[in-house]
Amino acid sequence: MRKRKWLASVLLAMAATMSLSVPAFADEPVVMSAVDSTIPSTYVGYISGFNTDIRVKEDKSYHYMKNDSGFNLCVLSRSYPDRVNRTRNSKAIVPSGEYFITNSVKEDGQNKCFLNVTSAYSGLSGYASGAWSPDSVGSYPIVN
Repeated sequence: MRKRKWLASVLLAMAATMSLSVPAFADEPVVMSAVDSTIPSTYVGYISGFNTDIRVKEDKSYHYMKNDSGFNLCVLSRSYPDRVNRTRNSKAIVPSGEYFITNSVKEDGQNKCFLNVTSAYSGLSGYASGAWSPDSVGSYPIVN
C-alpha cells in the first residue's frame, strides 16, 4: 500500500511539473528583439525631410512607428544599400500615435532598411519626433 501511495505521489508531482513547463497560451507570438530607435526632433517639410539610421530587418513583420510630432508624416520604407522604396502602396501617412507600416523589405530578399520621413502635405512643416523599429511586436493599426 505504501508503494502505491508513493508511486501515485511521484506521478502527480511529475504531471504537475510537466504542466508548468507548457505555456498557458501556446498561440502567443514569440517576443522578438524589436528595439526602437529614437527619431530626434528634426525639422521636416513636404519636400525636405530626413532619413533614419540604417537598421537590420530580422523578419517579415511590419515596421513600427511612433509619431510624436503632432502632425501627419509621410514615411517611405527603403531597403539598403539599393535604396528602393519597399512601402506598400508607395507611402504611408502616419498620424500622431503608434502604428504599423506594411513593407516588403525582407520579402524582397533585403536585410537592411531605413525610413525616409517628410511632412504628409504641401504647406505643412514642423519638427518630427518619435521612434521606429524595422521589426514589430504587439498590436497597432496599420496605416497603409
